[in-house]
Amino acid sequence: MLIDALGMARAQVEAGAADQGAEPRELASTLILLAAGSAAVACAQVGDGAAIAAAVDNGNALVGLTAPATGEYINETTFLISPGGVESAQVRLWRGQPAFVAMISDGLQNLALKMPGGEPHEPFFRPLLNFVRETEDAGCRRERLAALLSSPRVRSRADDDLTLLVAARL
Repeated sequence: MLIDALGMARAQVEAGAADQGAEPRELASTLILLAAGSAAVACAQVGDGAAIAAAVDNGNALVGLTAPATGEYINETTFLISPGGVESAQVRLWRGQPAFVAMISDGLQNLALKMPGGEPHEPFFRPLLNFVRETEDAGCRRERLAALLSSPRVRSRADDDLTLLVAARL
């Protein structure tokens, strides 16, 4: 199902490029899809960025579901519209009770992951898990996460786009 969704996303990018009179490479992007249930998380990823979960049944231990797909050179990756991009996607089904899931774009990799392996960096994710659980007001959550991503501390250590999606089972 996730591979089919990646294929549909690719087709939409190609159609959008045609509608704009552009080449698909001008709309090159990476994509992470994630579906979480009470007993499993499924994800698919083309390109860099990462998906992470914390397992209720293992003391909220962090699990790297996907890792950045990088090339030989810095900032080189596979894009959704790349030849073989969908076919080479990372696909993972993780069975466990997720307490927390997160997805990050490549701009946060240096802060959120232990590189070069791409494992989740506990000091980055643990406060996020606690913050999401303890902050009930969705507006407050959005404002504080936006402030975090635009802070000088994050901006000085991050590059490229800074996208963070966080969800917790309450």
